[in-house]
Amino acid sequence: MYLYLNFVNVKTIVKNVEKIVVVGTSAGGMKVLVALIEQLPENFPAPLLIVQHISAEATGDAELYLRT
Repeated sequence: MYLYLNFVNVKTIVKNVEKIVVVGTSAGGMKVLVALIEQLPENFPAPLLIVQHISAEATGDAELYLRT
């Protein structure tokens, strides 16, 4: 499941978690981000938080891309 969130408080999403993996990228790194996610096992042992820098003019295509 992917969530498209804007300016969230991580504490409200992930409670009582000892480990978390954070991946950061700009909008130009979408292909690499998807390739990374595709390589993760289905039972990946930690929550994955994706932080992506997207310009204010972005169309929201990143959300659609991740959902496919």
